[in-house]
Amino acid sequence: MGGNDRAEIVEKIRQKIKRFLIVSVALTTPCYSQASVPSAESKPTLGIYLPPNEQHPAVAIPIYRKSNHGVYVSVGTERSFIGAALTRAQALYVIDYDLLAVRFAKVNRALLAASTDRADYANLRLTASQDVWRQRSQRLTGEDKETLASPDSWAFWDKRVSVPIA
Repeated sequence: MGGNDRAEIVEKIRQKIKRFLIVSVALTTPCYSQASVPSAESKPTLGIYLPPNEQHPAVAIPIYRKSNHGVYVSVGTERSFIGAALTRAQALYVIDYDLLAVRFAKVNRALLAASTDRADYANLRLTASQDVWRQRSQRLTGEDKETLASPDSWAFWDKRVSVPIA
């Protein structure tokens, strides 16, 4: 996926977030492989998949284009937002066993809601201070306002997520 394709996807995500209802859920059910007896190898390692782990997400574009455009259901972090942007989904439902992935979705949703365009989103995501997040939170309502105003959200993002986007 080239830089220009990624820029278009980020802008689509930012534009669509205004109408998305994003529900983030963490499953408490243990997740195991298809083996009948769980082993130490099959237990999930929480917090290791914050960056996308697919090497070529653009391969799924033909599938996204054929979607029914209702609710986009996904696991993971970036892939949820990318998939939703590539469909005409009216809602995004993020579900994951990893509380860090769920936290990522909540903070990213708030950043997208607070941004005015792609460049503003990139600034909020990559370089904005905790004070800027708090100021921007005043423009929001509900969970997005609470999430963006929280010092814990900024610390989480700064420590675990803040990586450049193309």
